[in-house]
Amino acid sequence: MSDIIIYLLKVILIQGFFFLFYWLVLRKTAFHSLNRLFLLGAMGLAFVIPFIELSSFQPHVPEVVQDSPIVIWLAEPTPVEEWTIVPVKNEVKLTLGSVLPWAYGLFTLVLLVRSLIYLSALEKLKRKSETIKKRWFTLYRTSQSHPFSFFSNVFMPRTLFGSGAFDQVLAHECVHVRRFHSVDRLVLDFVVSLFWFNPFIYLYRNALIEIHEYQADEGVLRRYDPVEYQEVLFSQLRSPQYSGLVSHFNVQMIKKRIVMMNKQKKRTGWIYALTVPVTLMVVFAFSSKEAMKPLNDVGNEITSFIGPIGDVKEYATTYFEQDNEPSILPFKESANIRMSSNYGMRMHPITKERKMHSGVDFACQSGTAIIATADGTVSEIQNKVGEGYGKMMVLNHGDGFQTRYAQLSQFKARQGQTVTKGDVIALSGNSGASTAPHLHYEVIKDGKAVNPALYIKNYQFTIKEIPKVKEVEKAESNRKSKQEQLQKEQELAQVKAELVQREKELVLAKEQLQEMEEEEKRMKEEILFQDQNGKPKIRIDGSGSRSLSSKDQPLFVVDGEIVNRESLSKIDPNDIESINVLKDEKATDKYDGKGETGVVEIYLKDSKKRNKLKEKDKTKSKEKIKEKQGAYRVIIDPGHGGKDFGTTSFGLNEKEIVLEVAKKIRDHFVNHENIEIVYTRESDDSVDLLNRSNSTAMADMLVSLHIDFDKDESKQFTGLFLDSRSLYYEESLALSKVFKNEIEENGREVRLGVSNFFLLKSSQCPSVLIELGFLSNSSDAMYLSSDEGKEFMASRIAKSIEKGLKTI
Repeated sequence: MSDIIIYLLKVILIQGFFFLFYWLVLRKTAFHSLNRLFLLGAMGLAFVIPFIELSSFQPHVPEVVQDSPIVIWLAEPTPVEEWTIVPVKNEVKLTLGSVLPWAYGLFTLVLLVRSLIYLSALEKLKRKSETIKKRWFTLYRTSQSHPFSFFSNVFMPRTLFGSGAFDQVLAHECVHVRRFHSVDRLVLDFVVSLFWFNPFIYLYRNALIEIHEYQADEGVLRRYDPVEYQEVLFSQLRSPQYSGLVSHFNVQMIKKRIVMMNKQKKRTGWIYALTVPVTLMVVFAFSSKEAMKPLNDVGNEITSFIGPIGDVKEYATTYFEQDNEPSILPFKESANIRMSSNYGMRMHPITKERKMHSGVDFACQSGTAIIATADGTVSEIQNKVGEGYGKMMVLNHGDGFQTRYAQLSQFKARQGQTVTKGDVIALSGNSGASTAPHLHYEVIKDGKAVNPALYIKNYQFTIKEIPKVKEVEKAESNRKSKQEQLQKEQELAQVKAELVQREKELVLAKEQLQEMEEEEKRMKEEILFQDQNGKPKIRIDGSGSRSLSSKDQPLFVVDGEIVNRESLSKIDPNDIESINVLKDEKATDKYDGKGETGVVEIYLKDSKKRNKLKEKDKTKSKEKIKEKQGAYRVIIDPGHGGKDFGTTSFGLNEKEIVLEVAKKIRDHFVNHENIEIVYTRESDDSVDLLNRSNSTAMADMLVSLHIDFDKDESKQFTGLFLDSRSLYYEESLALSKVFKNEIEENGREVRLGVSNFFLLKSSQCPSVLIELGFLSNSSDAMYLSSDEGKEFMASRIAKSIEKGLKTI
């Protein structure tokens, strides 16, 4: 049996013996680092121990080697003819010895490719995930359902951010990173790919994965309560797919991990001293009693075991092939090469005279690599471009053999240089008296040119019948014509189908347009025709009318402002420039759900009349404020709430931070008699925009609190936003300047902006929206989440409110 097979059997037995010792003695101990070291060391020692040579106590006896014949299998030479170059192929007999290496190599390649695909998938996941950089590891927020780590990368699901389990899961994965568990996984994956037939390799891998989890759990329990952590384990329990090279938090061995968490480290460290005698025993049992044979001897044994490849028809026991005899095709690659002219008498292609052709011509592309057909020395180089041989090289091989290579384009060897069979010596070309790029090749024996084809033993030359060119071209032309016709028919059918579909869509669009025109006409009648009390009415068949009920009445918007029926009645129909009717989703989307019964947008001709209408509404709102008695009322609006987290990053969310800042603002006015602070929400509740807007009906000021987010992580400033459509735009602008000056005086950059916000537009008092900072910026996130940062923003906003009330 081959030494290589014996060696592999020894490795498997050694690994099995070491693993049995681990299973019986060390597995249940709580010394996880020592167990990890033992498994890795035992697995590696198994590959080394069979190479250890123990000296023998027997006297040395010189080995007597008898002469033995050298066996070389030779393929039977093929008689050489001409014209077509065909590689010599030997019939291969399938044996167990010839199939096993291919099967092993194929399965190993599949496993290695699987690992590479998994690594590529991890890189793709990193690019798709949101990156949160740390000092010694990189945190990614992913769309995956389970957390895991790989080297210094920790991947956390989006659902875990902001949850109670986030910190403990992150601490667990950080232990994997610190302990370099990914190195073990990568090494084991490579070993499994090479030695997949070894059953103990899989046991080692599973045992090491268990130890990794024990170490990670042990690290978490040093900081967190065991019961709480075990509840987190159960909450994250699920069955992951193939784990590949990464360390998963939710692997399927929760019971073992909980048992190990509650196990106390007893004073049983002495048991690891048993590993020394166990290792020595294995070395004595499995080490080689004589030096391992060199690798070339092993290779010879494998060759003798497999046997010669091919159909061997003849062999010689004392035959040595001479390398100085030309014996191969003079090309490095044989693809797209053919013999264009044979050795012997022929019609010269230029002079048109019948002459002796002392070599063979091989048609090939210019620049094709030419190789030496035997060992030798460059004896002559000729460079006569445009005549005769053109660029030509002669090799002297000894024993009377020479080879000539002509019509070259470039030399790759110099005169006097020694070359070996197969070395590239030149590139083919068309440098002499020739009609096309080719190589002229000659073999000279004892000063006389001989047929080179007789010396090319790795190819055979046969006459091949070439079909008539015109018939082939005609058949190919017919095939292409039919294919093009079929393609055109398919394209035409597709165009027809698209036209039919567009006609259907056009008919549907016309019907919808007609419905909209009818609806617009009906809505115009509701506005332009009024009853005796000034209320809109609807014509019925041109004969009667009925008054609109409140639930049927659409939402009326004049020049972008929502108006009531009282304001609508003041519009002269002659002042209307155009009317636009919106229905269904278009209405509700544009007006935040308030256009359920439809929206009528009215645009007036005269802008002064528009402004006059706006001033009336504004005056009316101011009169409401004057009627209010008591202190100034300031509405503080903490953005988002309930299921709407707002911006989230670094385990923080916007809705919680702005609510805490809002509460700190009210603390500054506890003893203030003239200012009353009212919240739109005082807890984690969801309040719609309409209710937030309605709360400003009897207020003097609205301050809406938010936090921004941007892909550019370097952005760091406070933003103040207004809405130019607001009735109180001028007052809001003055108010925002007060906020800007107060915050900037304390070292914080502030930027003003004008944007379209429904709350600012519909507010019935001066309003400003404040973006406190950027949660995407790590410095801002840490500052705004701290008590110091929240108190700073609250105090500056409170001071701005006091000054702003005096301004407006």
